[in-house]
Amino acid sequence: PDCAYFGGCSYYRDIDNTTYCFKKNGSYPTVTCEDDPVDCQMDVWSAWTPCSLTCGGGTQERSRNVLMPASNGGKPCPSELKQIRLCNTGCCPINCDVNAVVKRSSHTRQRSVCGYCECKPGYAGSGFVCGIDSDSDGWPDNDLTNCTGTRCTADNCVNIPNSGQEDADGDGIGDKCDTIDPDGDNITTSDNCPF
Repeated sequence: PDCAYFGGCSYYRDIDNTTYCFKKNGSYPTVTCEDDPVDCQMDVWSAWTPCSLTCGGGTQERSRNVLMPASNGGKPCPSELKQIRLCNTGCCPINCDVNAVVKRSSHTRQRSVCGYCECKPGYAGSGFVCGIDSDSDGWPDNDLTNCTGTRCTADNCVNIPNSGQEDADGDGIGDKCDTIDPDGDNITTSDNCPF
């Protein structure tokens, strides 16, 4: 029973943890009152943490704590104690080679959240490092230092376009430039069946 049932009652908790209802003009010592509902009490949200990245899309979070859980049927605590949000979502600067341009693209096949580096015509390489490409076949004339990727190795047939870098005999000289034995069968170019 609730003390309010007895109209005008307030409640008092005795030493034995029994709550008795009291009226202004009398008492009902045999009636135990239920405690009032206590709603959950939450702390305020903390400040947002610093962003995990300076560009390209980082995250930050904040949290809060339960100060007092609900009891006696009070309003329960919310389940969300941590929030995460995106931050610094702008593009990261790209440091391309002086002989390259930044290409903006939805596909990030190369290197960056916001685009990729591509060597200008007449140059080849990773985009971060570009070297002269005399025959414009996508392969630099010389090996590129501090360059990673397949397009950093020297063209195997400089001045003759061969974008596939065909080298049937595996000697490092492109087939179009290999004038001695292009197919590696130990028969010189007078071979009547060169490939």
